[in-house]
Amino acid sequence: MFKPECRATAIGSFPHSIAAAAMKCIKEHLSDVPVWPQLPNFSYYESMCPQYSEGLPGVTVDTEARTIRIQSGDGLLERVEKFYEKYLSGDTSFFAISNEYAEGLYGFLNDAEIRSADHWAVKGHTVGPVTWGLTVADENKRASFHNDHLKDCVVKCMARKSEWQIMKLKEINTRVIIFLDEPYLQSIGSAAVALRPEEVAEKLDEVFEAIIDAGGVPGIHICGNSDWGLIAKTKTQIINFDAFEFGSSISLYPKEISEFIERGGVIAWGVVPTSMKVEGETRDSIIAKFNEGIESLEKHGIPRDRLLEQAMITPSCGVGSLPIETAERAISLTAEVSDSLRGIK
Repeated sequence: MFKPECRATAIGSFPHSIAAAAMKCIKEHLSDVPVWPQLPNFSYYESMCPQYSEGLPGVTVDTEARTIRIQSGDGLLERVEKFYEKYLSGDTSFFAISNEYAEGLYGFLNDAEIRSADHWAVKGHTVGPVTWGLTVADENKRASFHNDHLKDCVVKCMARKSEWQIMKLKEINTRVIIFLDEPYLQSIGSAAVALRPEEVAEKLDEVFEAIIDAGGVPGIHICGNSDWGLIAKTKTQIINFDAFEFGSSISLYPKEISEFIERGGVIAWGVVPTSMKVEGETRDSIIAKFNEGIESLEKHGIPRDRLLEQAMITPSCGVGSLPIETAERAISLTAEVSDSLRGIK
């Protein structure tokens, strides 16, 4: 069974404009479960949606204007057909993330210390299909997830990109975690996510199943509150949420979370804030916040020792929007909290 026992990792984005600087922070503080860094300050290509756009039909990325959109006019159907040909061939190389779009990923893959160290796991990440599909629109401002020709392409593209990452990351460690980053899902049920909950779960599960079939461990990161009951019923094996601002929110779904834990699911507690609030926090104050969240689930009969076994510690979101010094403090504090909970001096 997958039991992280409060090991630390991070989400994805880092504020550094040099991959080696981000890697130094990761190697120093996240050696158990290192993560490859997204570097949006290095290039617009490394922003969340552009980074995973290669291979999708009709996508144009303008790095100068910092925009991404779909060209949905003439020729889209032909491009969709070519996309399906590549998808059905099973060739994941078509869905690779190139060096131009992921300096941080290739810095991670080529780092001699990362490759030679004995990690417990390594972590990658892919933007979730719902977030990509509702963020990237066409020239008529229609979200790509509302285009029947594109919706399925977005889901299948993120599945293949996850598979490709697993193949590359397994060169470093056989245990590969892939998070779907789905910030849009904090708005399930609102006009911002005008999809049936069942459809959301179905699209997520298609990507989770691809990750499992490729030998990876699927997780989901939602920075904010969400319908945790719905998320817990999907095939994700890790739920990562903002436990600093919404620590007890997950306990509002005791039946679903209890069943999730019972089948081996892991809660990744995003208990270290990724705002300037982190400057006012200490290891002990964060541990107190973590314990509040644990106790909120204990009250519903979920054993504390089980919760601690099936827990990870993370920042509440990516640290890419913070000043570098503050971001590194958040990562350092994440490691300190993890070490303390695990009894490491």
